[in-house]
Amino acid sequence: MKVPVSVFVKPVDGPGLLFMRLILVCISLTSFIATLYGGNIQQAYVFGGITLALAVLFAIQASRALRPRSPILLEPQSLVAEGRRVNTHEIEEIRRWGKFGRDVIGIKLQGRFDVPAHLTFRFRDEEGMEALSSWAEARSIAFTRKSFVRWI
Repeated sequence: MKVPVSVFVKPVDGPGLLFMRLILVCISLTSFIATLYGGNIQQAYVFGGITLALAVLFAIQASRALRPRSPILLEPQSLVAEGRRVNTHEIEEIRRWGKFGRDVIGIKLQGRFDVPAHLTFRFRDEEGMEALSSWAEARSIAFTRKSFVRWI
């Protein structure tokens, strides 16, 4: 593969998952309001903190899910994802996780426990998976079916 190949991707989090997270924020907000009106101020502070943390996480994940993703560019010596270049010697392995055609790809870097958010994606079509698999095989990068941890 001498010429860079562009592969189209889509966000990992879909509308169903965002809706469930929104319900979780609403339940937490309801608990906060109920304890506030119940007069238990200390417990209201706890529920208020939990509600605030869940709302911030929901906002971050919603903004990532709703913004358009740029295509992944597979170059001879590197990979470009979300405008960030990752050299092949920095990649420890490429992990594939999921079932029923909804596989999520995570590119694990050397010396890291988690997979960065910008290196987590799903392909729009099966050709993307084949292109990434052949790209990894040509560069002796492990392409495994394993779960992975991603940060937010």
